[in-house]
Amino acid sequence: MSVQGNMDDILSEATKKGMYLVDHDNTGPLFEEYEDAMMEADALCEVNDPVTAPFESKYKARTLLDQIINKLDATRAISTLEKKTATIEQLDRRLASAKVKVGTISWECEEPHNAQTDLELACQYYFPGLVDKITEVSGESDEEHADGKEKTVTSADIKEPPPVSVLAEILVVDAMRALNILGILWAGRGQVQKSMLFLLCARQFYLTNIEAAAQAAPAGQKSKFSKKVLTDLGYTYTHNLFYLAQAYGNIGDTKKSCEFCHMTLQRQYSEGLKDIRASLDWVKNCCGISDFYLAMRQYNNCALALASAESVLKKYAIPRILAANPDENSSIKKLDSGNNNFVSGNINAAEIEADLSRRWALLDVRVLRRAFERAKNYESAISLGIKLEDVEAEMAAEDGPSEAEDFNMAAFLARQTTAASAESSVSGSAEEGTVFQKAEATAQGSVQEVEFFTGIPIKPTSSLQGGDIKSFEDARVIFLRATARIEFAKKYYVLDGYVTDHVTMTQEQSKLYHYLSVFEQDPKRKLAMEARRFDLLAPMLKALNRASFEVLHKQISYELGEGALSMLDIKLDKFRERDPRGEVNVAALKKAEIAKCNEYCKTGLVNFAHFTYLYAPSKTSDAKHAAAFLEELPLYDLVVCGCTEPDESTISEEEVRPFLNAHFLACRIMSKVIVTPTYLPPGSGPAQRAHYMVACLRRYEWLHKFAVKICGLRGVTIAEVFGEEHKICEEMVRLLPSKIDRMCFLGESGLSL
Repeated sequence: MSVQGNMDDILSEATKKGMYLVDHDNTGPLFEEYEDAMMEADALCEVNDPVTAPFESKYKARTLLDQIINKLDATRAISTLEKKTATIEQLDRRLASAKVKVGTISWECEEPHNAQTDLELACQYYFPGLVDKITEVSGESDEEHADGKEKTVTSADIKEPPPVSVLAEILVVDAMRALNILGILWAGRGQVQKSMLFLLCARQFYLTNIEAAAQAAPAGQKSKFSKKVLTDLGYTYTHNLFYLAQAYGNIGDTKKSCEFCHMTLQRQYSEGLKDIRASLDWVKNCCGISDFYLAMRQYNNCALALASAESVLKKYAIPRILAANPDENSSIKKLDSGNNNFVSGNINAAEIEADLSRRWALLDVRVLRRAFERAKNYESAISLGIKLEDVEAEMAAEDGPSEAEDFNMAAFLARQTTAASAESSVSGSAEEGTVFQKAEATAQGSVQEVEFFTGIPIKPTSSLQGGDIKSFEDARVIFLRATARIEFAKKYYVLDGYVTDHVTMTQEQSKLYHYLSVFEQDPKRKLAMEARRFDLLAPMLKALNRASFEVLHKQISYELGEGALSMLDIKLDKFRERDPRGEVNVAALKKAEIAKCNEYCKTGLVNFAHFTYLYAPSKTSDAKHAAAFLEELPLYDLVVCGCTEPDESTISEEEVRPFLNAHFLACRIMSKVIVTPTYLPPGSGPAQRAHYMVACLRRYEWLHKFAVKICGLRGVTIAEVFGEEHKICEEMVRLLPSKIDRMCFLGESGLSL
C-alpha cells in the first residue's frame, strides 16, 4: 500500500470518529479551505428556503462552518503546544470571524442561546474582558429575569458603556457585528441595561475606529480603510443606529429614538435605496418620525419629514412599481384602477401612499385646531377685557419649549427674501432645530429648498403655526389642503374593509369644518359648515354595528351632539342679532324657525343620550337604547333620556370627562328649547311651561353629585376634568327653582336665563 493510500485511510477513520488530521507545519491548505467554507456559507445564507423548511440552507451553512471551526481548533491546540505564536494569531482571527458568522446564523434561526455562546467567544477575542465588564456594569443576570418580568428602565438609568479599543482593519466589521447582535439578543430577553451597553459600545467602537482610520490615512486619502471595509462597516453602523432607535423607543425616550431613526434614514438614503422594497421601507420609517414631530408640536419638522418621504416615494418607489412586470416580480399586483401595486409582507405601496396623505391631513388638522383655539381665546379675551398679549403668553406656555426645536420657517423666509433682494445664493443652514437637523438652503432662482435629509431637496410648507392663520382665507387654505388629502386617503381606506381608518378620517374631516367655522363671519355660511359636519358623521353612526364598534359609536354620537348644539347656538345668536335688546324674542319667530331650533335640540339630546347609554349596565333595558330608537321619541320625552345609573366600572379615567360633559351639554340643550304648545306633553297647562327647565334642574342636581362620586372612584381631581362645569352645575341648582317659578306664573321665557 502506498503512503498516500495509507494517509487517506487514516484521514477517513479519523473523520468517522469526529477527529481531524492536523498539518501544523503547513496551514495554507486549511486557510484556503476556511475561505472556501466562508464563501459557501454566505451563498447558502442567501438562499430563500420554502416555508415548510425556512432554515434548511442556513443549517447547512452552520454545519459547514462548524466543521472548519473544529479543524481550526484542533490546529490551534497543536500550535499552542509548540508555541507557534504567529500561527495562533492567524487561527484566532479566523476562529473569531467564523464564530461571528455561526452566531449570526443561530440568531437568524431563532436560537439565541447558541448565538450567545459563539458571539461571546468572538467578543473575548476582539475585546478581552468586555462581556464580563458589561455584565458587571449592567447589574443584570439571567436569574433576575427568569420570571419573565421586565424591569422598568429609563434613559436616565442607562450606564456609560465600557471603553472599546481600536482594532486592525481586517477585524472591525466582524467585531461590530458581534456587538450589535448581542445587543438585540439581550433586548429580546428583557435585559435592557445589558442590551443598551452592547449597542452603545458598538456605536462607540465605530466612531472611534473611523476617526482613527481617518487620522492614519495616507496623503490624499480620507481613510486608511479600504472602500469595501468602509462600506461593510457603514452598513453595520446603520443597523446599529436602527437598533438604538428601537431600543430608546422601547424605554420611552421618543426624542432619542427619533434622533437615531433620523440618522438611520440618512445613512440608508446615502448608501442607496437599491430596490422597491428598500425605498418603500424608507418612506414608511420616515412617516414614523413625522409622528414624533407632530406629537412634539414641531409642525415644520413634521412637514419636512413628510415632504422627504413624499419625494422618495415619487422619485424612487412609484416609477419602479409602474415600470415593473407582474410576470417577472411576484410582489407586483394589479389594482382595480389597472395600475401596478407592490405588496410584500407588511409593505404595501398603495397603503403607504394613502397613509402618507393621511399624515399630511392630520398635520393640517392639528394646525387648524390650534388656530381655532387661538381665535376662540381671542374672542373670550376681547369680551372679558383681557390683553391679547396675555393670551399669546398663555398659549405659548401650553405649547411648551418644543417649538424652539422646530425648523424656523420665519428665519428661513427672511433669509430667502434677503438673498433674493441681493441676487445672491444662500449659503449655510437654517437656524438649527434638532441636534441632527440640517435644513440647508439651496438657491433655485427665486425659490429655495431645504434638505431635511442631505440629498433630498424639498420645499418648506407654509402656514404651519397657529399664528400664521389670521383670517378666513388663511384658514381656508389649510382646510382645502387637508380635505383633499383626506379624500385621497379614503380612496384606499374604504369603509368596506377599513372601517376604523375610514371613520377616523371622516371624523377629522368633520373637525375641519368646525375649526374653519370660527373664522367665518356670516351666520348662514357658518351654519352650513356645521351642517356639513353633521352630514358627514350621521351616516357613519347608522352604518356601524353598535356591538362591534362601540368606541366609534361613542366618539361619533358625542361629536354629533356637539355639532347639534353648535348649530343651535348659531341659530339663536342670529335671532338675538335681530332683537334690539339682544334677546331671543319668541313671539317674533316664525313657526319654521322655532321648528328648526327644536329640531337641533332633539338631535343633540338623542345623540348625547345614545352616548351615555353606551355605559349602561348590560342587563338593563337602557342598554338597548340607541339613536334609532330615541329618534322616534317626541322632544318632551327625550328630556328624561340619558343614562343616570351607569355601570361605573365601564367609565375609565379618560372617559370621566366625556361622560360628565355629555350630561352637562344635554342640560344646556334642555335650557334652550323654545317652548310652545306643540313641544309640550299632551294636555299640558301653563304650569307645564317649565317642563324642560324642570328636567334640566333634575339633571343638574344629579350631575353635581355624581361628578364628585365618579371622580373619587377614578382617582381624578374634579377641578382638572370638570371644574368649571361643576361650578356651573352648582349655580344652576341654586338659580333654576326661582326661574321655573317665573316661567310657570309670569310667562317668562327660558331663553332669558
